[in-house]
Amino acid sequence: MEPAPLTVLYGTESGNSEALADLTVKAAKKKGLKASMKNLADLKPADLAGFARMAVIVSTWGDGDPPEAIEGFYQAFLKEEVDLGGTRFAVCALGDTSYEQFCETGKVFDARLEALGAERDVFFVQLGGFDQHANAKTNFHAKMEEIDAALASFRAEMQLQDVWDNVTIVTASDFG
Repeated sequence: MEPAPLTVLYGTESGNSEALADLTVKAAKKKGLKASMKNLADLKPADLAGFARMAVIVSTWGDGDPPEAIEGFYQAFLKEEVDLGGTRFAVCALGDTSYEQFCETGKVFDARLEALGAERDVFFVQLGGFDQHANAKTNFHAKMEEIDAALASFRAEMQLQDVWDNVTIVTASDFG
């Protein structure tokens, strides 16, 4: 059985989320997955029901705010009821650790997707250090290395449960 295509959705203020979305699509394609990316600013919440598998990469701007370009989508997303049963998702939240509402937009996306019936494909990831935009890719690589280390025991457990073939993992080395 072929895995469902991956749609990488992004919301960005400074371009970091878009850059990471692009890297994610390229890494997924290297793994043989069909992958594409879309800007949340170009979508309506109902569009999410058309994606069997999605990864949301979104930044938090200021003290807990979504990127300005996706404000309309975000407000509608919080209000509209969309049936996302059968949809699998992952969220990667970017933020500046100096703010009290660190990665808040990603946390809201994660909770709302689950509330709408989507099933978490992988765990929630928060990435800090994006207040220093020049270091975004370096910070992303470092976080992916942490995740890779944590996944070693996860892989062993999934193999014991005989479900490893249903798991897709993008590793730090895939981000060149």
